[in-house]
Amino acid sequence: MDRWKMSYYRFPKDPDRRRRWIAAVNRKNWTPTDHTRLCSKHFVSGTKSDDPLSPDYVPSIFHFTRSPLKRRKAAELCKYENRKEVTKRRKEQQKRHEAAAGLLDLAFIESAGTAATDSSCTDSADELEVTCDNFDLCTSQYTTETCMQTEISFTDLVRLESECQQLRNEVLHYKSIAKANCFEDATFANDDEKVKYCTGLPSYAVMIIFNQIYRYFRDTQSVSKFQQFILTLMRLRLDVPLQLLGYIFGLHTSTVSCIFQEVINVMNIRLVPTFVFWPEREELRMTLPVCFREKFSKCACIIDCFEIFIQRPSDLQARADTYSNYKPHNTVKYLIGIAPQGVIIFISKGWGGRTSDVHLTENCGVLANIIPGDVIQY
Repeated sequence: MDRWKMSYYRFPKDPDRRRRWIAAVNRKNWTPTDHTRLCSKHFVSGTKSDDPLSPDYVPSIFHFTRSPLKRRKAAELCKYENRKEVTKRRKEQQKRHEAAAGLLDLAFIESAGTAATDSSCTDSADELEVTCDNFDLCTSQYTTETCMQTEISFTDLVRLESECQQLRNEVLHYKSIAKANCFEDATFANDDEKVKYCTGLPSYAVMIIFNQIYRYFRDTQSVSKFQQFILTLMRLRLDVPLQLLGYIFGLHTSTVSCIFQEVINVMNIRLVPTFVFWPEREELRMTLPVCFREKFSKCACIIDCFEIFIQRPSDLQARADTYSNYKPHNTVKYLIGIAPQGVIIFISKGWGGRTSDVHLTENCGVLANIIPGDVIQY
């Protein structure tokens, strides 16, 4: 009635036409019977459906139906068809499961019957002959059909069992490949070459440092603590991009970045004070390489500065302090000290790339470890 009021001035004030218009507006509350003839244009799909859940169970498209409502009806029909298709596939899958369960039960019964037959072969044969003589024609035909069905089912069961065994072999094969390619502790235990290439450590025995820091790593379900350690060493050793590491370990790039930063902080706090220290002079003299004993017998340390590229800071003062004329880039500069044996014995804090090597050497604290008579190579 409301629609008729809105469109009152569009039609003549004839009472008959007005009644027809009101009936058309309220037609959506009318349900057709089996003997009703309807035009196919009143249905979304073009035909009437007998399913009460279908949008085409009642006519819904009329000349006064607006386009948004027609599109909504079409969307409802599409959802109904999708639900119907999902229900159909679910029923078919359930039927297949029931058929497979029936085959397995039949095979179990047949195997049990075969075992019973083998245990009493002679007596069963005599009883079978007597029984077959007393069976009538219909019973013998029914027995023949049952035997044929059992043979066919057993053949299908043998085929299914062979397919299952083939799938098991494939699963074991791919599991072995995945285990060989994964970065777990067992894959590095007997492969020092893999350890040296991926981590830079000389052998698996040196990876004992993992036992000193793994308790400080964060527990995650996606990767183990050992994989977090290997991920960090691969990033340091091979300079692997974070996105590629994400593909290798099955992680998101942001997750790889967080793991790398956390493990680096743990290694800096736990390992640097333990492994980076200035040795005693007697230890340096006793283990001095032969090439140093001839001309540099008093060499205590080899120092050098290196720079690491960073993003350009937003602060103008920080941007000026970190800009390196040598690298034409914003960098952070460090001074590193190495013993003649090749062991790192000193690492300075980070300085801006604008800092000169002389100023960094004088103020980083390396000179506090030097005693009279020491020779410093650079």
